[in-house]
Amino acid sequence: MVLIRGFARTTIEALGNVWVDLLGRHLPVVVVSAPGGPPARQAHRSDSPGSLPTHRPQFVGLVAAVTVILCPPTFLLALAPRPLAEGIH
Repeated sequence: MVLIRGFARTTIEALGNVWVDLLGRHLPVVVVSAPGGPPARQAHRSDSPGSLPTHRPQFVGLVAAVTVILCPPTFLLALAPRPLAEGIH
């Protein structure tokens, strides 16, 4: 008999651990990934005048600008309270 994670004492418990592992870890991945299948199988469309090409510097600059604008405030909010709290004392 093989012990799964050291918790199973009998074969029934070991099989129960296997089912719990499959349902608890792998089933949510399948459920979340399943809706992505149909859009991935769609045929490619030709570019329209309003589409944004991703192989040009314009796209790279846009992504970099959004990253530079949105990321610092996120980290600043995480770092700011501690020095402020220490300054109060």
